[in-house]
Amino acid sequence: MIKTTKAIETFKKNISRTDALIEAMQKIKAYNRLYQMNCANNYPEQAKEIKTIQDKQLVWIEQSCAEHAIISLATAFETYYKDLFQELLSKHYFWVTSKSSKISNIRDLIESKEIIGFEEIEKKLKIYNRFDYINIFNELSIPFLSPKDKVLIEYIYAKRNYYVHNANRSDKKTKLLKTPLIDQKAIQTEAKRLTTKFKRLIFSLHKRMFNFVSSGPDM
Repeated sequence: MIKTTKAIETFKKNISRTDALIEAMQKIKAYNRLYQMNCANNYPEQAKEIKTIQDKQLVWIEQSCAEHAIISLATAFETYYKDLFQELLSKHYFWVTSKSSKISNIRDLIESKEIIGFEEIEKKLKIYNRFDYINIFNELSIPFLSPKDKVLIEYIYAKRNYYVHNANRSDKKTKLLKTPLIDQKAIQTEAKRLTTKFKRLIFSLHKRMFNFVSSGPDM
């Protein structure tokens, strides 16, 4: 028995944390502006120094929040595709006509008397990363990511790796970043717009996936 899950609900919870980071940047910037206006009226002799200090801090805060917002998009995607696959398995949404070599293992998982989660699914089917999951969706003839979707996802991962592994240092693996999807120099704006594009992708993908699998027979 496959443990039931709702991929889109988990995704909404995860992406809300990303939205919180973006909102935090905006609120801190607004708070600073109000505070500086108040200082200009009441403490004019210190106002310039306060503005200089806060503006410098704001640059660091926005950089940090924006980077973590983009990093969180990759994490949200990883959780989503694992939950999605588990959800589809729990509802037996796979064709009996599939030629995938993993069909017999999928049947074993579904017919198991134990309650099985994504860890056991990954071990049984030998799927451990996004490429494995994309491949098994393809093997099962279920359209997961379109070519356009893949461009956005790989860009997000390239950004994530750039911030997490390279400490903002360029290398041969970051060539994808030389052609930005979001033509914005300000990282906080890029984070906001990437998040918007990513949410649209997932909600559209989820609807498309379930429209497709619901139109076919159960296993």
